[in-house]
Amino acid sequence: TLLLIILYVFAIAKCIAQPTLTAANSNPTSGEIFYGHTIDTSGKNVGSSGAGVTWIIPTEPILTIDTTIYSNCISTPYCDSFPTSNLAALNNLDYTYSFAYTGGLSMIGMHTEGQLLYFTDPLKKIAYPFTFGSISHDTAFCTINTFTTIYLSIYYSITADAWGTLITPSGTYSNTLRTHTTIITKDSLNLGGMPIINYLQNEEYNWYNPGVHHPLLTMSVDTIGSGSTYLSGVKYYTQHLSPTIVYDKEQIKATLYPNPAQNMINVRWSGAGKETV
Repeated sequence: TLLLIILYVFAIAKCIAQPTLTAANSNPTSGEIFYGHTIDTSGKNVGSSGAGVTWIIPTEPILTIDTTIYSNCISTPYCDSFPTSNLAALNNLDYTYSFAYTGGLSMIGMHTEGQLLYFTDPLKKIAYPFTFGSISHDTAFCTINTFTTIYLSIYYSITADAWGTLITPSGTYSNTLRTHTTIITKDSLNLGGMPIINYLQNEEYNWYNPGVHHPLLTMSVDTIGSGSTYLSGVKYYTQHLSPTIVYDKEQIKATLYPNPAQNMINVRWSGAGKETV
């Protein structure tokens, strides 16, 4: 009887264990594709911090859908400018170049709006292992050469401030870790002998589930006026997996949602211990 009680307590503790992000369960890999579904911010908020929280994102019309495609750096057109990168992400026409490794994920630079942005010191976006209460800070610098030289510095701070269960239109995810990121950008230039300095601060909340190599949900918070903030964006993600694996029909269970649907319908299927939306 005592042994059964011990096993039962251990099983319960395992079910509610705090999630921990590592390179193996969180870093994106080449070939993965994720769809970002932007929905209205009205009535939404980032919710509570702490342990054992439940966040619910209701099903509602999708405003826009974007696609993020991960690939090896060498397969992209600007890899020569980022020789230390081993991972590239394409979103719309913009490429982000990163270095994924056991100890974390660092951003090396970008190609955006026809400009190359190369950080003289990579921006460490996360350091592994990362769990509830973890904190990471980093600073990066780069220059942009347009009609004049723009000096850009970025201060990046990320904290895992909550964990719990996340419910989105794509499904229910237990043992989800939420991170709170503060990004302070300073750009300075000399225009006709007049120095111009501009500061921009924004915050971002991301929800991660170990095993999914991309945030499940992102909420963006912008700062206006005298430090007041407002929710500027809400986006949840689904993953595209190429249907290259065939299962017996007895192994497959599928559900369709939302019902009724307007612009899009999700197919959630599970088979052989895997689940895909």
